[in-house]
Order: sequence, then structure tokens, then C-alpha cells
Amino acid sequence: MKNGLIIISDRCMGCHTCFTACKEENQLAPGVKWNHLERVEHEKAGVIDYFRVSCMHCEDPACMKVCPVKAIHKGPRGEVLVDQSKCIGCHMCEQACPYHAPKFSDPAKQSYFGDKKSLSTAGPRPENVRTPGKAEHCTLCAHRTEKGLLPACAAACPAGPSCTSTMKSRRRKWPSSSSALRRSTKPPARTRRSASSRRTRTSASSP
Repeated sequence: MKNGLIIISDRCMGCHTCFTACKEENQLAPGVKWNHLERVEHEKAGVIDYFRVSCMHCEDPACMKVCPVKAIHKGPRGEVLVDQSKCIGCHMCEQACPYHAPKFSDPAKQSYFGDKKSLSTAGPRPENVRTPGKAEHCTLCAHRTEKGLLPACAAACPAGPSCTSTMKSRRRKWPSSSSALRRSTKPPARTRRSASSRRTRTSASSP
């Protein structure tokens, strides 16, 4: 059974909560973005669209094909994952990916506080241990989905546009909290959308 994300772009208000949740959940280094929003303005139609960009967890990943050391592999639920113990930091995956999903943190910039020491003494969780300068990207929060939880971005979204989907059946499985939110909350009146502009974008591995 494969997992994926379906993004309902008409509900996205461009608040970047998904971006912030991802940074916090995965403890990403400065300058590293596993997901972000692209703002597309259609002046004549008077429409603003937001398009979420991240690893698409492709069925046939271009990055996996070009990796010279076979550091990229498929996870048990269709996730595209990187084995950093094998990665040599050659950036070939980044060049092959049409979405430029693979990221490489700067070894000299791993702290948001410069030379200041953290007040916290707790070490990183196992899933957050990464090697600077080696490939990394969205893991579809495999450490959460294996426990039956939503990816951090989907769980944090205040407008409920993200949902998990079992890609084998294409049946959406909305969490009850998001379902309640959708029933009780109207889409934000941030833009005027014409009927022709309404669309659904899919970010996931195809069956």
C-alpha cells in the first residue's frame, strides 16, 4: 500500500504553515526547505494560485536512476528516501529532478544562532540525524506515517487542504479534525476565482 499527498489548492491561503511545520518536525538546517509555496498571479483573471513544491515521490524517480552509488531507494509505502551513508554529495540527483527536490545543507551553517550554544541538552531524534552536505528531501514523514500519523504538513494545515491518500485505491482518507474544519469553515475570501481556475494538484507517487 502506497501513501501520498493530495493538495487541494483552492483551499490554500498561502499561510506557509506547512513549510514551518516541516522545518520544525524535521529540524532542518538554515537555508534548507523540503517544501515551499510558489505564488502564481493571473492578472487578467484576477486569480492568485499557490502551488506547493516538494519531492513528488515519483513512481519512477529520475533521481534514483542517476545516483552513481545507489543511495536513493523506495520506502515500504512508496516514499523516495536517501541513504546518506552512501551519498557522496555529487548533486546529480538535484540536477536530474524536475522539481529540484534534493537539498544540500551548508556544513558551515547548521545553527540558527551562530556560535551561541543551545540551552537545550536533548539530542536530535533518530530521524533528524543527517550529514551536512549530503542529499536530503521530504520523506513524506515516514517516521510518522509508520505510526498511523499524518505527515507534519498535513496535520498542521489550518485550512485542511492536505490529506493522505492510499494511492492503490485513490480513496482519500481525511482526518476527522480536518473533516470537521471543512464542514464548519468556508474557504477564505482572499481572491476571486473563476470557475475555470479551480483545480486540484496532486503531489504523490502514481499507482
